[in-house]
Amino acid sequence: MARIMTDEDDCRFEGRQVRFSDDAFTHMRYYHTDALAVCDMLKASFECPERKKHKGIPFRSTSRRVCAERNDKIFSIILDVHEHRNGPLWSVTHLKPI
Repeated sequence: MARIMTDEDDCRFEGRQVRFSDDAFTHMRYYHTDALAVCDMLKASFECPERKKHKGIPFRSTSRRVCAERNDKIFSIILDVHEHRNGPLWSVTHLKPI
């Protein structure tokens, strides 16, 4: 079940709350990280490298792809807009080192 970080957790990206899909939780377990670490990664994110090897196409045309560094690796993070009763928020749907 996808989870939304609460305001107290201060997990926001570009002014929107962040939620994590089940797939994102699977990726976080695989790469030994947690939701708060991904929130910190989002705060320090940057545009992904444009080199051909690192070009990744998000799953949907409406997805947003950013990169962040963690443990000496650059991770690609895919975010999708998710409509919630309190307004739109970001859903982390994918997390993978490039």
